[in-house]
Amino acid sequence: MRILKFGGTSVGSAESIRTVLSIIDASVREEPTVAVVSALGGITDQLVSAIALAEGGQSHWQTLLAEIRRRHLDLVPELVAGDFRQGVAKSLEARLTFLANRLEGVQLLRDCSPRVRDQILGSGEYLSSHLLNGALLSRKIPALLFDPARLIFARARGAEPVVDFEITNAQVRQALEGLGQGTVAVVGGFIAGGEAGIALTLGRGGSDYSATLIGAALKASRVEIWTDVDGVRSADPRLVPESRILTEISYREAEEMAFMGAKVLHPKTILPVKKAGIPVVIRNSFNPTFPGTRITADPAQTLPGIKSLSLLKNQISLSVQTPQPLSGGGFNRPLHYALANLRQAPLQVNQFNTGQEVQLLLAGDSVAEFRELLFREFEGGGENDNLPLVIPGEPVAVVTALHSADREQWGERMVRQLRREGISVRGAFGGGSDQTSVVVSERQAEEAIRVLHRIFIDEAAEWQEREGFGRLGRVS
Repeated sequence: MRILKFGGTSVGSAESIRTVLSIIDASVREEPTVAVVSALGGITDQLVSAIALAEGGQSHWQTLLAEIRRRHLDLVPELVAGDFRQGVAKSLEARLTFLANRLEGVQLLRDCSPRVRDQILGSGEYLSSHLLNGALLSRKIPALLFDPARLIFARARGAEPVVDFEITNAQVRQALEGLGQGTVAVVGGFIAGGEAGIALTLGRGGSDYSATLIGAALKASRVEIWTDVDGVRSADPRLVPESRILTEISYREAEEMAFMGAKVLHPKTILPVKKAGIPVVIRNSFNPTFPGTRITADPAQTLPGIKSLSLLKNQISLSVQTPQPLSGGGFNRPLHYALANLRQAPLQVNQFNTGQEVQLLLAGDSVAEFRELLFREFEGGGENDNLPLVIPGEPVAVVTALHSADREQWGERMVRQLRREGISVRGAFGGGSDQTSVVVSERQAEEAIRVLHRIFIDEAAEWQEREGFGRLGRVS
């Protein structure tokens, strides 16, 4: 079994969808295939905007919905043959009517409940999956459409639902294990079924997550994530145009890169396949012959050096101070509470020996949340007379390198090279023997990542090629 996931840009136009159909056709000739599809490019953003307009009591959401309707229905005659055209158009119209009714209700109430929000936002995947299924049948490719809410089961918990792996595995296997040779199952991504049959959306990276959950349940041969880039790069190409494609990385490297700001799979997406040992391949639907980046438990050995650089902006160096030491570790208790309940964990925590000061490296948009949690805990403990000072510093950014072992050596080399180029380094910290982060002023962040890439990746790659190592460095 093979899982193919197609992102919004891969299904953004009739031409790109035809390429997707060819990719699926080639796959299904080799083994049974599950195609997981995102909403058409830009549709989810339009649905978010429509909800905001309706919540504000404005009827302009109708213009957005008319555009969504036009875009989908215009694709039907281009992609779906006459015998299937009417059925697909009818399915699309039914969902569009459902959307209009939900948005009218939101406008009337000037409020959108989480349940209704998920129903609206998940409609993009409902529409795209019906369209793709009809297009496959038109090409005489045996296709079966499955409701993702009957495959993936999750429980509503906080900002994002939590998937129940045991129930999900059982439901996916029951529905899809019998998929025959030459048959493709079509599933909308991003959507799960919740308790009492309530549909939920899976949050950031939701469609990728759908694909890896299904792949893990079916013990798939691999999961292919088809997008609009050739693979994972050694740095963001918008910042470093000369960045290189990494041919192989490990699950852990992919998780670390994503956590530190790289545009890779969301860490939760890696978890199901990591447990099952199933490879993930990032590929480009606009360049389908390119092999892409393979993510596995044990990638091929790389030569010593820095493999990739990622950049995390909008960080604040925060100092938390109390007027006097608090007895019995009183300062630690409210601090730990605040940190444990933050939606986004800090990158670094340093507590000084005096017991009166802690420094944090925190996302800029988490500062207000942290302050509220901390003060609430102090006040709840009757410590109002000893409220801490929360002193934010200037915005900083974190450049993180994944490299061969010996973190201490790489940290020193990175700091030394940046200072030679006139870039002020505010600090450095590690995340294991093969990961080093340096903290720089946000205004120098992009220059810092370009300097490090030029010195430690470009020049190393040139040396490898000159010495005849070629692709052993696993970059191309």
